[in-house]
Amino acid sequence: AKKVKGGLSDLGKTFSSVLPAGTAQFLTLGGAITWVGVSMMDALKGQIAYANNVREIAMISQTSTEEASRFIQVLDDYKLTTADATTATRALKEQGLVPTIDTLANLSDAFLAIQDPAERMKFVQENLGRGGTKWIEILNKGSAALRAQGDGISKSLILTQRMVDESRKAEMAMDQWGDAVTGLKTAFAVQLLPSLTAVLNKENDLIRARIMAKEAG
Repeated sequence: AKKVKGGLSDLGKTFSSVLPAGTAQFLTLGGAITWVGVSMMDALKGQIAYANNVREIAMISQTSTEEASRFIQVLDDYKLTTADATTATRALKEQGLVPTIDTLANLSDAFLAIQDPAERMKFVQENLGRGGTKWIEILNKGSAALRAQGDGISKSLILTQRMVDESRKAEMAMDQWGDAVTGLKTAFAVQLLPSLTAVLNKENDLIRARIMAKEAG
């Protein structure tokens, strides 16, 4: 804390030496506020992105956010992305199936019961959509293993509807904060422009004076 405070103090002194007092103080305070805000945003972005994925799949499949969370997490263990989960969700709905761990477990047993490799791929594409080869590893696990894996998902990764709703509220607040930061940057520019203009004008005057002196010399 002392190091941070000292750093900000030094920064303020640097600004004070080259800019009007009011502008320097404004920039130092604004920079500190922006740094804190950016750190908070970075910490929230991952959680908000995950909550958005859970909400999207829950809405498409009309399942609970808890079921959607488990579905996403089990797929993630097999390098299947949220985009893969969304594609599979739509394909499953077309087959009258709900994207849950139980559904995936039943599909796995059905997949393993098929002997013909070509028929297996056809089965995957019909039930899970394009990119069927991505699903081979998970479908080879069998229902018992997949159900056990779903039950073993950490509770911290299972989102309730309230958690998803709170994440959405946080996302909206972050958007508003971003608008405020944009306004703060604009205020910085307004504060800096007169000083910058004065410096540039003086520099231009000096350059012209040197040119004139050289020509007269």
